[in-house]
Amino acid sequence: MNKIIVFCGFFLVVFFTSQAQVIDLEEAIQIALDQNPRMKIAELTVDTQIQQKRTSFDLPKTDVDVTIGSFNGIQVNDYYLTISQSFSFPTVYTSQSKLNQAMIESAESRLAVERNLLIQEVKTRYYQLLANYQKLQILQKQDSLFTLVAAEVQEELPKNADYPLSNLSLEVQLKDVQNNMHITEADMTILQDELRKLLNYDKNEVFSIADQEMTQRLIFLDTLTLEKNPDLALLQKNINIEERNIARQKANFSPDLRIGYVDLSVGLQTGFNGFLAGISIPLYPVTLKANVNQAKIQKDIAELNYEYSSNILEQELDIQLHQLDKYAGVIEYYLDYALPQAQLISVTSLQNYRLDTIEYIEFLQNQSQVFSIQQAYVDSLLQYNLTVIAIEFLIGN
Repeated sequence: MNKIIVFCGFFLVVFFTSQAQVIDLEEAIQIALDQNPRMKIAELTVDTQIQQKRTSFDLPKTDVDVTIGSFNGIQVNDYYLTISQSFSFPTVYTSQSKLNQAMIESAESRLAVERNLLIQEVKTRYYQLLANYQKLQILQKQDSLFTLVAAEVQEELPKNADYPLSNLSLEVQLKDVQNNMHITEADMTILQDELRKLLNYDKNEVFSIADQEMTQRLIFLDTLTLEKNPDLALLQKNINIEERNIARQKANFSPDLRIGYVDLSVGLQTGFNGFLAGISIPLYPVTLKANVNQAKIQKDIAELNYEYSSNILEQELDIQLHQLDKYAGVIEYYLDYALPQAQLISVTSLQNYRLDTIEYIEFLQNQSQVFSIQQAYVDSLLQYNLTVIAIEFLIGN
């Protein structure tokens, strides 16, 4: 049996690269921020609120009234010209301006929330795609090894001999590996499509990720606070909106003002003119009081939402930190013990197989254990990195 062929085939990996745009994680994030329609919609929402603020000083249309006729029993047409302008009390305009400014700040916070969420989604899909790429490499090595061994075993099988049960077992294992390869490739296609959607790429645009090996994502545990959490910032802006709305509703108790100019003629005499001024007072303020009370209730709701969400996010951060500690311990186990032992098992079993001290069944069992350890490490490393990404999402980093 030519064990040299097995040895060479086991460690020989050939990569084929296609003409595709290669992007790393930071480039993918920037492309998503520049091209994803969700960001553009959020930015336009901010622009809309900016334009809305310009309507804070909204004067009603000027009234111009002209009356022509005989008013004094003389067969001469008189005229009565009135030009008047009504407007709200100045505090109405100032409170409306402050309310509109709070709406702008809220829209900007919504933009930050959308940005933070989009970055998390891109990071997640990128690392999931990278993990599946590494798992596919492991499965390809396993497939190559099992295929070579199966071919050697088939060559050594005497002609017209019954097909041994061990050979059937090997064939099943090989088919199982190939099935897992198919599943992993399908998962990679799905993940790439999801990443393409986040980047707002055309379905025919070909791209690939630059990284080929996943590493532990760094995070500094001494700077983890929720002070920069965009969701909490948005909820705080909502409280500000309700506070401004209370002031705006209270301003409606102020009287509306009205000024004008009058010019008239009496008989054959013209040039009678003067100015007018007036106010409009709310005689039935029940509706105005109800609007103020409603605004106060909305403020109470906004404060409760902030307190509840802050508590929930604090607990979620604690949960993710515990998860991080768990997966950090798992990663340490694989790096310090499992992976070195797997490498030792792989080399030792290959040497023994070449020396005919073990049969191919035991050899493949040992190698399957090695591949399982490698895949489990990739899965654990992915969970660690996804936990880091979840923490970064919570702290708005």
